[in-house]
Amino acid sequence: IAGKLIEDELLAALLQEVLDLSEDLQPSFFEVTAAATYLAFARVPADACVIEVGLGGRFDATNVLERPAACGIATLGIDHEAFLLRPEEGVPQEPLQRIAFEKASIARAGSPLVTQKYPHDVARAVAQTAALHRAELFMRGHAWGAEVSGDGIEYYDCYGPLLLPLPSLAGAHQADNAALAVAMLRHQDR
Repeated sequence: IAGKLIEDELLAALLQEVLDLSEDLQPSFFEVTAAATYLAFARVPADACVIEVGLGGRFDATNVLERPAACGIATLGIDHEAFLLRPEEGVPQEPLQRIAFEKASIARAGSPLVTQKYPHDVARAVAQTAALHRAELFMRGHAWGAEVSGDGIEYYDCYGPLLLPLPSLAGAHQADNAALAVAMLRHQDR
């Protein structure tokens, strides 16, 4: 919060407040921590808050946010299969397309949905879900792009190119995540 790790005492008080108010609801761990996060963010002035989706998107506790400045989806893979791949009518049946549908369901009307590049059938599932939620889609390879090299990240979109340093976080995927974050910032509130 405000550039610092939350203090233990504040976190304990927020968690207790949420647990006291929700004891009859039997909330999940993520729902409790999401609610505590929202309370903390509501009580500490900030220019922006970054909220990470926990499980998919359609049934996620973060869906209480009505109009985020931007929503983003990074790499798509088969994860949370027990929840996200339960048999259900009216949703894509192919596993990766179903995951794309679930994760793209974070989209909100009036908020841009910014994503990485995906295989054609997966990209189509994302695009259809964005349209269903009336969210404008900004997909890597269409609305923006980035080339990663040892020298940095060469980012480009309709607003012009940027040469960015590589993130200091470990893992090759971090450069792609950084490019996605830049794309979200550049396409927010469109």
